[in-house]
Amino acid sequence: MDENQLPEEDVNLEAEGSDIEVEIVDDTPEEDRNRDPVEVEDPHEDEINNYSSNVQNRIRELTHARHDERRAKETALREREEAIRIAQQVFEQNKMLKNQLQTGETAFVENVKQRVHYEYEAAKRKLIEAKSVGDIEAEIEAQEEFNKAQLQKVQIESYRPAPLQNEFDGVNIPNVAEEANERPQVVDQKALAWKERNPWFWTDRAMTGAALGTHEELVESGYDPQSDDYYRELDSRMRNMFPHKFQQEPARQQAKRPSTVVAAATRSSPTKKISLNKSEVAIARRLNLPPEVYAKYKAQLENGNG
Repeated sequence: MDENQLPEEDVNLEAEGSDIEVEIVDDTPEEDRNRDPVEVEDPHEDEINNYSSNVQNRIRELTHARHDERRAKETALREREEAIRIAQQVFEQNKMLKNQLQTGETAFVENVKQRVHYEYEAAKRKLIEAKSVGDIEAEIEAQEEFNKAQLQKVQIESYRPAPLQNEFDGVNIPNVAEEANERPQVVDQKALAWKERNPWFWTDRAMTGAALGTHEELVESGYDPQSDDYYRELDSRMRNMFPHKFQQEPARQQAKRPSTVVAAATRSSPTKKISLNKSEVAIARRLNLPPEVYAKYKAQLENGNG
């Protein structure tokens, strides 16, 4: 089947891994369907001369009108071709700008990572020096700077630029929600229970930075972050660093029973059906877009204008 040939009947296309079902509808008027065009030649002058003058004038008028209609169709076709060309150009420019934006953001994040890493190493050296000379005040100040640098280091290393919408990049349309539904939802119960026992985490800046730094040290030392030994050692070191923060902790933990956290049940997204007529499918193919991608874009435009 020719690539540009459209199906004769209504067809449903559902993209694999997509929540969009495309229905292709024949928008040809009912009375014009399944009609083959008839090739008509202009009458020759010898043939026209065989008729009366009135008939000759009528034949010439009809011939002229037919050529006027042909010229109008050719003009409309050229305008349509130009509109498609401009749409394709705008699409390519938009994609290029998005790629440039993503490249610039990546370079910016790398620069920030280098700066934060330098500040982290400097704060680490300052803390070691303060401990080596036994200067308590300098050690406290260096510890605060080290905790702050450590927290920034963890945050920037865990930062990921928002992915660009690549709904026009091809047939395979990644759908984050569907990928999440396909994967089993894993919840680290031990981490959640530890967070519940330590409400200071992410609220107390100094303790949070120390906990994150201790986490890195434990992992580098070979501790499994999902093991009981890991959490026992983490708690022990935190109590040694901040003993005054844990004076009331045993009584509070004894009075409070840990709650069980259950992962939320996943539900698959319902399939959305969007209708495209044959003209829209033809335009999508001229733009090198799969029908389901064009349908998504059409739905976005309609929702934005609604």
